[in-house]
Amino acid sequence: MKEDGKLILPTLAIMAYDATFYKSASLVAEHADADRQRLTGYFNFENSYGNPQAPAALSRTPNLGSATQSTVVSTENLGELDQLCGVESLATSGSSFASASWDYDFSPGTRMSWNFANNGSADYQDPILDEIVFSSLNATKATASFQVRSIVGTCRVQSSAVFVAGFLTCDHLIIERRNTPLRIIGTIIANKASIDPSAYKAGIRWSSIYHPQALTELRDAGVLASVSGRSCDDSRAPVWHPLPSIQEVMDRRTCNVISLRAKADPFQWTAVDPDCGLVPGAPGTSCKHKVLRYFVIEQSREAGL
Repeated sequence: MKEDGKLILPTLAIMAYDATFYKSASLVAEHADADRQRLTGYFNFENSYGNPQAPAALSRTPNLGSATQSTVVSTENLGELDQLCGVESLATSGSSFASASWDYDFSPGTRMSWNFANNGSADYQDPILDEIVFSSLNATKATASFQVRSIVGTCRVQSSAVFVAGFLTCDHLIIERRNTPLRIIGTIIANKASIDPSAYKAGIRWSSIYHPQALTELRDAGVLASVSGRSCDDSRAPVWHPLPSIQEVMDRRTCNVISLRAKADPFQWTAVDPDCGLVPGAPGTSCKHKVLRYFVIEQSREAGL
């Protein structure tokens, strides 16, 4: 705003860094000015009936007469500010995901954190689900679906089950007597397991979702499928395509095992010692200052990549 009260359209200057920069400075002194100009862009706001209109693209030059926001180096102690925010958020009723110390031990509340997936009931109980049974009705290549259940009292694999897929947390895993091979794809965390000796003789082949063969088998079983209905093997654009269509991106994701992680939030952000939990006296869930496990978005994960 000018001294006379008239508005000045803002311009935001943004500088990107590439491999020629180190600690915000160009490594090639004689090219410093050229590099700075080459890597600088501007978001120029336009006037729309007296109101600033957000820019649709990055410009190489700033608008003349605009107010450019320059980069300001803060001298404030950000560590102290972070701690202060944590104290205030814990003291505020209704605050979601308040801050807890990065070294706070949430492991005593691990069972509560993992007790999340049931059959839709809003009633809390421990375990959240008494039993899940895998049989020919839900555990063959023609009937299988990816199950996410935690915590289950008993996870029972009957003799008619041949293809089990999912993320499961079980107080007791039971694999009953059988005479046919059993294929398991996924992660099962069990407090104890009872496996009939005949199952060992028949054969149990178990792998995580990231095993190269698991990708093919999950596609064959229809657990992984494209949104468009096209075959997952009919990929028309490479993963590194610079301008993929939204449909191609979605098909690539749902045809890959990375999409299965979206079915289980605690498998993304918790472990035996979760990053979030209940702190005594806090009005809601708190999370550690320092995130120990990061959520990474992948586009694809296949054999050879």
